[in-house]
Amino acid sequence: MPILMLTARSDEVDMVVGLELGADDYIAKPFRMRELLARVAAALRRSLLGTAPAATEAPPSLCSRDLILDPATHAARRGDRSLILKPRAFELLRFLMQHVG
Repeated sequence: MPILMLTARSDEVDMVVGLELGADDYIAKPFRMRELLARVAAALRRSLLGTAPAATEAPPSLCSRDLILDPATHAARRGDRSLILKPRAFELLRFLMQHVG
């Protein structure tokens, strides 16, 4: 999930600190809307390049204690109960389980 910082701070040191703290891009005000949209699209493209599984392999299930996520079927279970998650909630939970810590 890309992180873009939109800020009024335009000093070089602020930009460097923002990027060192984990931002993928740093945009200082004032910015143009078309530039912002282009940067968002580029960040999403870059993030999707490294995360797309091969077409022939199914992504493995993710397990944490009694929580099981199956990315291939978008099924979620906790213990013996099926969980009903909206797509965004499922993707957020998947991301968190893949990036423990």
